[in-house]
Amino acid sequence: MNLTHSKDVFGRFCIDAEPTDYDGTPAGSPLIIEFPIYEVPESRLALAEALTFWTSASGGLHTDVPLHPATLEILLSLNDQPVVFPDNVRWKHSDVPLGGLEMWVDSRSPGEVPQSELSSPSSLYRLHLLRTASAAGNLATLRERWIPVNVEQVGSSLTASIDLWHRRLAVLAVLGTELEVGTYVVPASWLNTISDFAKYQKLFKSVGLTLRTSDFAKGLVAS
Repeated sequence: MNLTHSKDVFGRFCIDAEPTDYDGTPAGSPLIIEFPIYEVPESRLALAEALTFWTSASGGLHTDVPLHPATLEILLSLNDQPVVFPDNVRWKHSDVPLGGLEMWVDSRSPGEVPQSELSSPSSLYRLHLLRTASAAGNLATLRERWIPVNVEQVGSSLTASIDLWHRRLAVLAVLGTELEVGTYVVPASWLNTISDFAKYQKLFKSVGLTLRTSDFAKGLVAS
């Protein structure tokens, strides 16, 4: 599978795949992020490309920018059997970008505040991932951003919940530098079918990002 990134005619950031002989079909739709992205470090872009179509690939996987060796090692550990073989790896020292903000992530629409979060500190930075099917264009306040993405379009995959999780992570990896994020806090509900969250934490750490769940982080805020 050959993976590429581009901007479409509307200026949206896209990650797409060209299947090759051994890939599972049909793969999910191209990943679309409706946000003006000008800078994505190679390490994070390669991870985002690989995650977007990871469960659809079989055999060779070619990202159009190189993966870091540490990232590759953790990616390969996600599969019980080594059926995917990334072939574009930078086998030398690479800088890992770092950010400073802690960003809480969810998929809430503007004005929607669950009862459970009415007491959350207003000083938190929040990123809301909306569906492109119901929203267009991005919106921002001083501490919140709403960005439409099409992560739910996972095709006819047998592992739809994992594909959805992977595509959400791909979006976060792409946005990290533009939003100056160092830590992402994701809803615990996103992990209902994910049994190896620690591996994904290591995966994000390999590209300079920290990944936490909201249940864990709420304990830190309360303390």
